[in-house]
Amino acid sequence: MKEFHFYGSSVCEWKTSIDIHEVINHFKKQPEIYSLWLVPVSDSVPYEIRWYQPQVEGSIYLGSFKKGKLSSIHTNN
Repeated sequence: MKEFHFYGSSVCEWKTSIDIHEVINHFKKQPEIYSLWLVPVSDSVPYEIRWYQPQVEGSIYLGSFKKGKLSSIHTNN
């Protein structure tokens, strides 16, 4: 199985984990909107973050959320 992790970020902080529920539960307590990504590398692999987004080829944007509810969906081209 290929390694991966989830990356969540808001304007205030970020969180990574192989458990999507851990990332979502972390941000449910925060008032800010956060974005969630599936990143196709181990969370121990260093990578660049640009404009709150992981710069890893093959990363998948899962959406923006506020307190666990879908806020918006957009694609980055």
